Amino acid sequence: MDRDDSIFVGDWMDSIGEDKVKGSWSLTNDISGTTAILRNLRWPGYTAFHKANTSTFGSFYFGDGKLNKDLVFML
Repeated sequence: MDRDDSIFVGDWMDSIGEDKVKGSWSLTNDISGTTAILRNLRWPGYTAFHKANTSTFGSFYFGDGKLNKDLVFML
């Protein structure tokens, strides 16, 4: 516990704003407008969600593991 590596660092993830492929993320809301849904267009099948004003969030991947090489033509 005395070492620095045992302390949780909250900024370990890269920002999607710094993603090399601009436009590869899709942000939408559910019908009620209370849950944000984030999808990755470069890796189809990856989805993350967060319900506003709660601690409910998560992510999952239901894809085939293939990179979408046509993304440049889709944007």
